[in-house]
Amino acid sequence: MSILAEVCKKASLGYCYTLSDYEDFTNFTYLSKCYSRSFILLNSFISQPGSLFINLLTFVAIIMLLFSIKNKYTAVGRSEICFLFYNLLISIALSIVVDNGFIGQSSSNYPLFVSVQMASISICYATLALTGLVNLKLWEDNTWLSKLIFKISAAIIGICSFVYHYETLTKSKPSLIQSKATAILLTDYGINAAFIIIYVVCQCLTSVFIVKNYWMIGAQLLGLLFFMSGQIISHIFSINICQQSNHYLDGMFVLSLSNLLSIMMVYKSWAISTTEDLEFSVNMLSNDEILDLESEKI
Repeated sequence: MSILAEVCKKASLGYCYTLSDYEDFTNFTYLSKCYSRSFILLNSFISQPGSLFINLLTFVAIIMLLFSIKNKYTAVGRSEICFLFYNLLISIALSIVVDNGFIGQSSSNYPLFVSVQMASISICYATLALTGLVNLKLWEDNTWLSKLIFKISAAIIGICSFVYHYETLTKSKPSLIQSKATAILLTDYGINAAFIIIYVVCQCLTSVFIVKNYWMIGAQLLGLLFFMSGQIISHIFSINICQQSNHYLDGMFVLSLSNLLSIMMVYKSWAISTTEDLEFSVNMLSNDEILDLESEKI
């Protein structure tokens, strides 16, 4: 049995439902043994209610963070971090549609939506890595060139990821099941993990050599701790959580919560890097008030 089969038995991941031996027969090897209760809302079958609540909360939180970022007009990497959070917003919306049952697993369009979701996630990881690189001053931030680099890179990564996943998830020959698992493990775990490593290393270098503020490293470590905890708990202990909570929650709830906390730490790390000397302030005093202060000093 493949590693992905073991993962799918414990975590209710979207692409697990597409891994079948035959077109008209579901291979239960790739289905979770225990998952949270579902409910009906407006004639729609909604799954993962706990995860849905956290995803909606994350969606609102990202919008609030975007408002905060846009208020920092002269912040370093403002356009780039906005691009990242816009992509995160799209990714969360797709997760709500795919993971929470708004698109049924039996639908013929389900592999298409899963592929779009996976492409969106890949874009977020790639953009995260680029955000770390731009902080190292490898190119000027907040310029048309920087925006072009981000958009072209996101387009290339997104298209490649979508084509790769769609071709993988729509093939139904029994002999290709193992190759499907290998392809998904390579892209969704290996490549995305490399993007995270690039981001963390770049942020640590920025903290030590450019910003000289070690709280930034603390935010990075805390965000990495949240992210890794969510991955481990959702992929290993999901069945235990499901059984102990009487099927009201499972590992996907913890995964969604850890993603929310990780996103907040990404924002916190960026906010630390743009304070004090790296961000201009606006003097609200009038000329007369400035002259009065100077005369008092004399």
